[in-house]
Amino acid sequence: MKQSVFVIFLMIFVFISSIAYGQKGNIHGFVKEAETGDAMIGASVFIKGTSTGTVTDFNGEFTLSGIKEGEVTVEFSYLGFSPLTKVVTVTSGGTQELDIAMEYEAVSLIEGEVVVTAQASAQMAAINKQRSSKTIANVISVKRIQELPDANAAEVVGRLPGVSLVREGGEGSKVVVRGLAPKYNNVTLEGVRMTSTGSDDRSTDMSMISPFMLEGIEVFKAALPDKEADAHGGTINFVLKEAPNKFRLNAYVSGGTSLLSHHFDNKVVLGMSNRFFNNKLGIFIQGDYENRNRTSHSLFASYVPQTPIDIDSEIRGSIIALKDVNRDINRKGGALVMDYKIPNGSIKFSNFGSSIGKNYLNRIETYGLVYDRHAYIMERAKTDLLVATNALSFKKTLGSFNITLKGSRAYSKDNAPKSNSITALEDGSAFREGVNKEGSVKGIISYAKNDFAAARLEKISLRDAYTKGVQYSIGGDVEYFQNISKDLSFSVKVGGKYKKLTKEHDRNNKNIPISWGQHGAPLRQAIAGNYENIDTSNTISYQYFVDKNYDSSQFLKGEYALYGPMNLADAIKIADIADSKDLYLQHYPTTHQFDYSGHEEYLAGYMMFDFKYKKNVTLTPGFRYEENTTTYTGVKGNELPLNEYVGYQYTNVTTTRNNHFLLPMVHLKINPKEWLNIRMAYTQTLSRPDFSKIVPSSNVKLTSVSWNNPYLEPSKSTNLDLYVSAYRSKLGLVSVGVFQKEIKNLIFNAGLSHIHDATEYGLSPAQNGKTITRIINNKYPLKLWGLESEYKTRLWYLDNFLKGLVLNFNYTHIFSEVRYPITQIESKFSAEPPFVVYTNIDTFYTAKFINQPDDIFNATVGYDFKGFSARLSYLYRTSIFSRAEYWTGLRAQSEAFSRWDLSLKQDLPKGFEVMLNFANIFSKPERVLLIESGFSVDEQYYGTTIDLGIRYRFP
Repeated sequence: MKQSVFVIFLMIFVFISSIAYGQKGNIHGFVKEAETGDAMIGASVFIKGTSTGTVTDFNGEFTLSGIKEGEVTVEFSYLGFSPLTKVVTVTSGGTQELDIAMEYEAVSLIEGEVVVTAQASAQMAAINKQRSSKTIANVISVKRIQELPDANAAEVVGRLPGVSLVREGGEGSKVVVRGLAPKYNNVTLEGVRMTSTGSDDRSTDMSMISPFMLEGIEVFKAALPDKEADAHGGTINFVLKEAPNKFRLNAYVSGGTSLLSHHFDNKVVLGMSNRFFNNKLGIFIQGDYENRNRTSHSLFASYVPQTPIDIDSEIRGSIIALKDVNRDINRKGGALVMDYKIPNGSIKFSNFGSSIGKNYLNRIETYGLVYDRHAYIMERAKTDLLVATNALSFKKTLGSFNITLKGSRAYSKDNAPKSNSITALEDGSAFREGVNKEGSVKGIISYAKNDFAAARLEKISLRDAYTKGVQYSIGGDVEYFQNISKDLSFSVKVGGKYKKLTKEHDRNNKNIPISWGQHGAPLRQAIAGNYENIDTSNTISYQYFVDKNYDSSQFLKGEYALYGPMNLADAIKIADIADSKDLYLQHYPTTHQFDYSGHEEYLAGYMMFDFKYKKNVTLTPGFRYEENTTTYTGVKGNELPLNEYVGYQYTNVTTTRNNHFLLPMVHLKINPKEWLNIRMAYTQTLSRPDFSKIVPSSNVKLTSVSWNNPYLEPSKSTNLDLYVSAYRSKLGLVSVGVFQKEIKNLIFNAGLSHIHDATEYGLSPAQNGKTITRIINNKYPLKLWGLESEYKTRLWYLDNFLKGLVLNFNYTHIFSEVRYPITQIESKFSAEPPFVVYTNIDTFYTAKFINQPDDIFNATVGYDFKGFSARLSYLYRTSIFSRAEYWTGLRAQSEAFSRWDLSLKQDLPKGFEVMLNFANIFSKPERVLLIESGFSVDEQYYGTTIDLGIRYRFP
């Protein structure tokens, strides 16, 4: 099937490419601002009196193909600029080159010169590109990205309608689009899908991408047939810079701090570009280095039902954890883009690489409420994440044909080479009498004894892990343009793609049980040899290793405290002793059971049409075919036969699965008036299962079995969108849109089931009677609705100081209804063997979708005056449904969250600029609470960060 489909699309591709293109020519050009020479993104270019037209790309370039020979008038228009016409003589088989400079729109209310500031120009570029897009999209122009840059690319995207951020250490790393988690979104660089940056799901860490290397960002919310369909929420595409038509040099240096860490942060960016050989060859190169400390304070609490079979059971605390995370980040990145202009086309070689090294020093205290335990943990960990993409593309216009070919490689490796933790345990009586373990977290912690003398060194652990993904792809398409009449034209695009992904994950866990008799004796003796007056005959008291100088008065804003973190010097010393003596025991179950390796082969073909009637109507129907074959090897293990430190019985298991989909799509764009734009879209999209869920792994314990489902199907969404936008020169842009999604086969954990026939899960009959955790495709579809609105304007028409204001507001409301599957185990007693009969009852409960906020509001107020620029940003997000549980008392949601950011810039002589940025000005924490009781589940406090930078730009 796969080979036949590929051959069919290849034949269509070759057939269309080979058709003679007759007596026609092309018009290629560059549209720029007359005053600055900067490229104009999204400028409209039309042949007067026809429906033949296009828009400029992020480089300000355009191509009109298949134009009949003779004299034509080309019309250029751009919001905020005076329209312009150019008479061109088209020759058969030739290409006419145009260099168009557009002037700012003159306004009678203003005397003297009209000045369009950087933020205003950035807003106009985004509006023009957005209005001219074939699909429903949000666009961020290079001027918006560069003038007042954010910390990383995720932070830039986070201010768009319908987008919220997932943060680590207070810095945005992943995005939620329209209430759909990061794994439901597609992140591409230059149109190349970036490989996932973790071992679990398919999401990508966007904090790897420096905003300084970007020409623009596109967020497509309604899929087109020529884009990969694995994107329920949307596709975020990052466009790298290309060399403009003159030499440019950019340098940026900054220093700053976090009010939580008081660490000196620093950042250096250096980039340059130029064109050679009569502007045919362009080279852009940039490198950046950054060191930041993203210290955070956190609280985590887990709870369990008192009556497990009762959905409305009272809950009680299980574990409470307090964590002081010292997170030191070293980020290095670079980009190299080379493009060569050939007759009627171009060749482009894009390269991007970025690495983030994170060093963690975690001081942790946990409270075990079931067994009255208080643990003191010192953890030192390191992670190194590397991502890279390389893409070679070829574009060529032959008369009425545009031909595109692209090959790419994407790579990621997440390496955690050495994580070391030492645990001390106060066991059995860690709380004073009178503690209410069903009460609030703060109340429970207040009853802790914090008896360091009674605590003992319990164990030392050593862990390492890595995840690697490599993806190769090749694809291309041919697009044919034809004028049917003066008012009607069409184009057809046919293309395909082949992609292969290899993925592997490996873990290695070792422990030394310090307090376990003979197993811990060698290390206890070695510690005694390095410390005086320590009794190591049975156990080692923790009181000798407590950091008495640690100040926790500001921990979580003083609401909680770490009472006895370990002294760092002692933690390092004990770890060095353990390393030198080679005393670690392999912990076999956790070393093997999560390992996997495998590959995926992906084949896609698509066809899409574009019918245009005058400038008023564009109809884009099409379809996409996708086929995916996965082959993964996992571990089928059994923990019962041997001790966890002696061995682990397991075998490797490999499964192969195949699925294919035909996805129809239709887009309609109507412009009843020049200022009014209406868009409608019907699309179908997919989301493929997490890697960790389709790996054929299982693990048998005494009474239970954990089991992955290698036969999970991708979820499929049917999407409807309707958007209306209006633009007037003084009003600005007003957009209002509604969307609906119905997603079938979403993947959820259905909880525990009683095993009646273990062979259904590939297990031996000996496992009958145990419980098993099931991951399944939900038979109940998710229904999600939303409203997005946006308002962009600038007060350029006022003749006072307010004319420098640039305003951006957007609001999103989302509603969803999900039937979460759950299995109840019903037991009945019998007088005959087996005496107890268990029945699995499949049911569901209804709630909103995980990670979905109800409301998101963003407001940005920019102000430019001569060489001064300021931008004040405000984000408000209502609660997010954070935990879906069968028991109502365990369901959780985040608190409403708000945040203020401020960026300032002042131009200095000779191309220098000074910048000052404040992030999270009021140090707002993020909290997750149980919905019914209001008890804390997760609290994250990051504090305010401040950066002062100097930038140099030439020219």
